[in-house]
Amino acid sequence: MAHVEPTSVVDITASVSDFVAEPTEADAEVESSEPRTVFSDPTNFNIKHPLNCGWTFWFDNPSKKKTFNSWSQNLKKLITVNTVEDFWGVFNNIAKPSEISVGANFSSFP
Repeated sequence: MAHVEPTSVVDITASVSDFVAEPTEADAEVESSEPRTVFSDPTNFNIKHPLNCGWTFWFDNPSKKKTFNSWSQNLKKLITVNTVEDFWGVFNNIAKPSEISVGANFSSFP
């Protein structure tokens, strides 16, 4: 298999703020109405399914290492999720492996 270098480096940390949005008028309507799950209304659901514990997504880019002594000092915390819907919302929107630099890593830990 041939090694393919990425054509550009994507700064994934800039997109973390995309996961946090200000509440909208539609959000207020959803919260005040009868219960709706993501299965019955994929865009205007108001019930989320909690995880047994929160999961934190981390990013490590070894090519940008400074002089850190340990692997954990190179990790950058991206976001912690506590519901199934939030987990998949993050997972489905993180950069694809082909979009990050060679050797960079995403990790998630409870």
